[in-house]
Amino acid sequence: MRRSFVLIFTGFLLLGWLTSLPAPAQGQNPDKKGKAAKSLPVKLTHPRALEKEVFRLTNGARRKNHLPALLAEGSLTAAARGHSDDMMKREFFDHVNPDGLTPKDRFAKHTVGEAKVGENIFKASRLDPSDVKTMARLMVDGWMTSPGHRSNILNPDYTHLGVGVTVAGPEIRATQLFSTVQGRK
Repeated sequence: MRRSFVLIFTGFLLLGWLTSLPAPAQGQNPDKKGKAAKSLPVKLTHPRALEKEVFRLTNGARRKNHLPALLAEGSLTAAARGHSDDMMKREFFDHVNPDGLTPKDRFAKHTVGEAKVGENIFKASRLDPSDVKTMARLMVDGWMTSPGHRSNILNPDYTHLGVGVTVAGPEIRATQLFSTVQGRK
């Protein structure tokens, strides 16, 4: 009888301990080693209207400071979208990606010769990307209040700009890629 009681009591303790362990975070699946493996966002979108509004507001800030407008550049836009996608998929937020690639590295495959390159990045959660004017204003105003980002926007040497915005559910990532030369087409 005493042995049965000890076994039952031990079983209840073990069950209590097992149920107190944290479950994997929502949206994560444990891998073979028992670590939580991050799952990728189901669908990435690139709201073109938001990208265009960020571009327009950036040139508006340059005009207010007596600088020429930047020219749109398709290869810069592709590189900017690629970096925004990468930040979203691999869940990092930095100018240097986990592979060690910098903005200049990402731009190099799109250029002919040497170029000066600058980059601004943005991250937000639970904001409405369909409110294009508000979202774009939030991004550009945020960059304009940060000395390093402001200096990219107002750098008189830059002539071209690509803007890439990536949305996945409630998450938003944006990249502005500036250069002094036009990329290859």
